[in-house]
Amino acid sequence: MPTVTASGPLSTPLAGVRTMVAASSNFQALVHVASAAEALSSVHIVAFDPDTQDLPFAHVFYAEDFSFTAIAGGASHVFEPNHAVIVAFEAEVPQEYRDDPDDAMLAFLNTIGAILDDMMTLAGQGGYPAVRNIAQSEPPWCTAIEDQVTEGHRQGVAFRLEWGL
Repeated sequence: MPTVTASGPLSTPLAGVRTMVAASSNFQALVHVASAAEALSSVHIVAFDPDTQDLPFAHVFYAEDFSFTAIAGGASHVFEPNHAVIVAFEAEVPQEYRDDPDDAMLAFLNTIGAILDDMMTLAGQGGYPAVRNIAQSEPPWCTAIEDQVTEGHRQGVAFRLEWGL
């Protein structure tokens, strides 16, 4: 299977966040693998149908306002990127919490909080993106009771990561 190395201003930010998520020991625990290399298979940069994908996973994609800003008015043809990337996490509600949605959500948010802690520790280190801001972009959610038969017991949350100018 060929492996493409990210290069340039469009692929590098997505690959950087993808590898940062995979490097989180707490994400590795969530997806039941022992290494960042194995965890990469659970961090996606291409949109997909979650019903066909094994849970849990993370999805990394661009926010709508990714942009480049000219330095010195653009006369020198020097532009600095303003990176805005979304990372969404989705997981199945563990069987032991299915009768208590409050505990299910707290357990999920504890796990995601630990992943965010890992990402904040990695930010700007060892080639990872120097993230300067992390903000919730989608509130925590869980599958509605009426949809659980067809969609399963899922929960998720999404965050916006920013770096650059």
